[in-house]
Amino acid sequence: MNRKTSNPQARRCANLRHLSEQLTDEGVLSLAAQGEILGGLTEQHLRALLASEPMSDEVAREIEWTMQRPVGWLDAPRTDVLDN
Repeated sequence: MNRKTSNPQARRCANLRHLSEQLTDEGVLSLAAQGEILGGLTEQHLRALLASEPMSDEVAREIEWTMQRPVGWLDAPRTDVLDN
């Protein structure tokens, strides 16, 4: 069942998963390479964030900047992203 969440950390995680899936679709398969693209995250840090570890505002803004998304993009509910 797809439902929108009001939890900001859950939205960040869902949107990060969306970005990770986009990178995978573009041929960036390893989490190490994706982490580097997403603002210089280590593979371990990216793996933790994808597993719902809380994401700091600083990390969120860096990911948005490197992925050319507007400030707050990771915090906004998406209709094209499924919450897990």
